[in-house]
Amino acid sequence: FSPQRDGASSPGVTPNVKSPALAVVAVLVVVAVWLTAAGTHPIYAAPGYRAILDEVTMVAGDDDALVTIAPYHYHIPMNWFGRGLPIFGYATDSMDHAETAAVLTAALADHPQIWFVTAGLPPADPNNTVERWLADQAFKADDRWFDDFRLVRYATDRALGDAQVRPLAETLTNDANRVDVTGARLPASAAAGTTLPVAIHFRVAEVSAPLRWFVQLLAADGAPVALLDTAPLDGYASFAELPVGVDLVERAGLALPPDVLSGEYRLVAGIYDPTREGAPRLQTQGGGDVLDLGTVQIP
Repeated sequence: FSPQRDGASSPGVTPNVKSPALAVVAVLVVVAVWLTAAGTHPIYAAPGYRAILDEVTMVAGDDDALVTIAPYHYHIPMNWFGRGLPIFGYATDSMDHAETAAVLTAALADHPQIWFVTAGLPPADPNNTVERWLADQAFKADDRWFDDFRLVRYATDRALGDAQVRPLAETLTNDANRVDVTGARLPASAAAGTTLPVAIHFRVAEVSAPLRWFVQLLAADGAPVALLDTAPLDGYASFAELPVGVDLVERAGLALPPDVLSGEYRLVAGIYDPTREGAPRLQTQGGGDVLDLGTVQIP
């Protein structure tokens, strides 16, 4: 009998170290293959989100960007987005962190359009801090549901270029409400298929109803080729809650059709009262119900 220390191998027996290592490698390979298949298989990707990505892939410009508030679906654009646009992914409370504002401010300066995706969040959700921030900083053009996901389209200040504010001295009023429009800022031209931004400068003199803005781009025959209907700040505010006598800006975006004809178009805006029968528009000093903001050339 020969004594043996603990942990020593018996004579003639070689410890088997290869089998556990091979087993770990095999597991990793299986997991990698499964993740690759799962990431691109339709059953693992929400169809609404994929439909959004398909649309953005088809219509977005090369300089646009994608911003997502869908933290539980972060893998979907990684596996399904067919464009090389930059993607900024956030949570609903991300604006509580100063670095988020810095990054998004730079993104708005670099990209003329922002495509914004949310999951399970309604428009003007008070908990969605990123969308609330965009209401102050960008120009919302449209907002559509794809199953439980929303696609929102914004123009940015970059799309305004070097446009200056055109002074206006107009008043929109009815028997209980009065809004003074002091200026408008819009680009001289915009390309078909892009988003036309317009900034309307105004002051509330007296408002007692939840009024709404309408903005329209009109062809020579008066037919609208693009339009927007919105509450103040993309629905994050009500006209009746706005401060009186303070200089304010309403940022509106118009999604231009890709097939809109070249030519000169007239941009108009106004305010209406949805609480009254027929949703009557507030009147101008001259007795009309729309304000001329300027003209836009579409090449």
